Amino acid sequence: MDNSTVHEDFDDMKNDELNSTVEYVGTVTPQTTADGVISTDAPTHTTYQDDTAALNTTIHEVKQEPSTTEIDLSGTTTGMQNYTVTEEQTATEQTNTLANENILDGDATMRYELADEAEQNTTTDSPQNATTEAPLGDEKQNTTRAGVDGGTINSTNETETKPKRKRKRKQMNTTAITEATTAESTTTTDKTVGDSGKVKPGVLFSIKDIIKPGNVVSTIKPTKAPELDKGIYFQAGYSLCERYNDDGTTKQYLYDECTSFCCGGTVYRNKTGLDCCGSRVFGSPIWPRYQRCCEWWTGHGRAHPKSTIRSTVSCCGADLVFWGVQQCCYGEGSPPQVYDKRRHICCGSKRVSTRTMFPWQSKCCGEGTSYDHRLQSCPCSDGQVLNVPEVVAGCCFTPDGLGKPYNIKYDLCCNGQVGKLQTHFCCGNLTLGKFGHQVCCDGKLKDLATPNDQMTECCAGEPYDPEAQVCCDNILMDNNGTSSECCGKTPFDPRYSICCDQFSLWSKELQGTECCGSFAFFPDHGLFCCDGETQVAEFVKGDACCGFGAERHYYYKTNAEFICCDGVLGFASSGDSCCGEYPFDTRNGICCNGEVFDRTLGDTCCNGSPYFVSKGTDRLKSICCELGPGGPFIQPSCCNGMAYDLNGGQVCCQGDIFGIYRQPACCVDVGYDVTTHQCCTGQIRKNPEGGGGRSRCCGDSVYDTGKQLCCNDVIIDVPEHLPIQKAQCCEQFDVYDPVNQLCCTGLVYNKTHRYASKCCGEMMYDLRHQKCCESEVDDITNPPVLYEFDYGRKPSKCCGNQLYDAKVDYCCEEIISPKIHEDTECCMGFPFDRRKQVCCEGQLQEIGDRVPWTKAECCGRECYYRGPQRCCMSRIYENNRRSYRTCSVF
Repeated sequence: MDNSTVHEDFDDMKNDELNSTVEYVGTVTPQTTADGVISTDAPTHTTYQDDTAALNTTIHEVKQEPSTTEIDLSGTTTGMQNYTVTEEQTATEQTNTLANENILDGDATMRYELADEAEQNTTTDSPQNATTEAPLGDEKQNTTRAGVDGGTINSTNETETKPKRKRKRKQMNTTAITEATTAESTTTTDKTVGDSGKVKPGVLFSIKDIIKPGNVVSTIKPTKAPELDKGIYFQAGYSLCERYNDDGTTKQYLYDECTSFCCGGTVYRNKTGLDCCGSRVFGSPIWPRYQRCCEWWTGHGRAHPKSTIRSTVSCCGADLVFWGVQQCCYGEGSPPQVYDKRRHICCGSKRVSTRTMFPWQSKCCGEGTSYDHRLQSCPCSDGQVLNVPEVVAGCCFTPDGLGKPYNIKYDLCCNGQVGKLQTHFCCGNLTLGKFGHQVCCDGKLKDLATPNDQMTECCAGEPYDPEAQVCCDNILMDNNGTSSECCGKTPFDPRYSICCDQFSLWSKELQGTECCGSFAFFPDHGLFCCDGETQVAEFVKGDACCGFGAERHYYYKTNAEFICCDGVLGFASSGDSCCGEYPFDTRNGICCNGEVFDRTLGDTCCNGSPYFVSKGTDRLKSICCELGPGGPFIQPSCCNGMAYDLNGGQVCCQGDIFGIYRQPACCVDVGYDVTTHQCCTGQIRKNPEGGGGRSRCCGDSVYDTGKQLCCNDVIIDVPEHLPIQKAQCCEQFDVYDPVNQLCCTGLVYNKTHRYASKCCGEMMYDLRHQKCCESEVDDITNPPVLYEFDYGRKPSKCCGNQLYDAKVDYCCEEIISPKIHEDTECCMGFPFDRRKQVCCEGQLQEIGDRVPWTKAECCGRECYYRGPQRCCMSRIYENNRRSYRTCSVF
């Protein structure tokens, strides 16, 4: 048993120690089967029974083998099966016994009942009533059934009877004392649970989900969620208290919400004045009379003595902060923490120690680390500190968003990997490679069998040394130290040869230094190239050509007299640049989509039109939209390709621009001015005269909220003598003053008495002088009826819409009949004596002689004694424990 168990009481509050003893919260009792009682093991502990059912208490010491199994919800077990056998039993006998009990299958189920107390009609005055012999294999086993409030099954091979003793109010200051309730019923193979032969509705457990002592349901790995809906069910009012351990595991405790509560992963008994500070998972118990709760919205809470709370002390999350010396570190997500501003800095909501002498020299790196911002940096803002200044620091991110800091001056970032600039390279912007050890071939790294710094290029996916070889058309050849380029499949030296048209190789010394088509020529020999053909400048009277075919013209380009624009020869005096076929002067014009515009209209093109690009400091700005530029506007925007001013009273409604309005808005697909019109159910309506900003929609019409009310989509004028703030709708027919008037199904009446005037259907009456009787079955054919107090004020009662004398008659399902008893009432259409019985969910329950009939009330289908007992979740409790005593046996 660990500390995460049910706590009974707090220890001395002066020391502020909230120590408590272990309490179980529910009783789990196994049913018998055809072969006998199925028993499971539990650790050795003392069990006792409370005197809730006016039964004698017998104390038993349970002794058994400590071989138990903690069973998780996945059905996987470790160790032995969850059964205790004697030393004489062998493993084979135990297996046979389990097979006989039909529980070897992990999906087999047994039904247990949750009960804090034992059967009413059974006693435990003798040890024989507390134990029973049930077959287990070939031997008999004495079984003591003791359940715990939350579902623990206790069994033993032998029991010892202890003398009776009273339960102490305060237990020893330990968390290892276990309370349980002994089942008193004598069980045989011929009976069901208890001598009464009745099985209470209970909880269905799978054998693999049997709850261990201490209310531990299971230990769950953080990565595996509990599957509580498989083989385990709880009654209403029973809940699980979940606790997160430091090692990452989770434990759950089953408890009764009517007797206990969960706080901070621990279950506590209900006490007067005891409460929870925080949540079920992260809270702590508190006595509000002596302590103050400091909690945060995350559920973290802690109780502090009120004596420590002063004007300079307040809450910081779940802790106390002493202002002046300390500060509170607020953040998002986690609770705030208290910190000393002389030694710490606040990072998010975490207190972080500084790395410098003065806190202002440190900055936050994430929420858990600080750094000296003078010498260090945190470029990734995730807690990784880099020992270089921020000016040369960078963060290398992976595609998943994970970052790694690096020095941008000496390091290389490649897809989240950091390497040195001198020794590493990035292959395809994906993989980091190392010079001399790897080569990037077609975006993939190739490892070198032997490290070689000269192997830097690839040919057909294989590394090679470009100083010694050349790759031509994916064929690797020796370059003899001079052939460094390729012409087709032939390597050549670009100092002595020229490759034309990628495949024709020519000698620069003998055949030409420039290419014209696939041939080489010497341009300094009076030749020039025109459309892939070599021409002699002297023959054609020019050194350049313009146009094609018959429209070809030759001119001297060196004279700067002509300019060729898209195959048309023009004069250079017209301009120094071309716009389509026409020359223009770039100093005065701008070409947009083949058309020349004056540069005063703009310096940039926008879909065929010039405009000026706005600067961030400009008050009026232009914008480029699909249909052209627009502006200048205060707040330009585009609407279906057209420019408009958002701040100029215009509005874009489904691709159309409307305006100019004082307060523009859209009514479906049409723009309107909110100051003069309203959009009511998709229709634009004009505001009423003088309505101004008080106009609102009422259905598809407009009304003035200062003079009218909208009652069920009907506009009603408010009388001048009635202030609009006090006026209310009387259905959709009228308005009225609820202080001085009544609205009775659409009719307005002036009250005769401020408090005594009430409605009876369409009529107003004074409840001091009349009584209104209404039918609960059919109020349409049987409208309410007003009566005088014909039989006196108290005896005059209503039975539907009829009045009767309660002294001589009674009402049963709106039928008046003569009284049979002094206090006759009706239950499911039948009369009964209320002084002797009570009707609970259609069933009559007897009232005992010791119970005042006025305090006999229903708790579900049972009757309980209000005062000594209480009802919770349709279950009866007495002294904060489950009780099965009803009014008939109290």
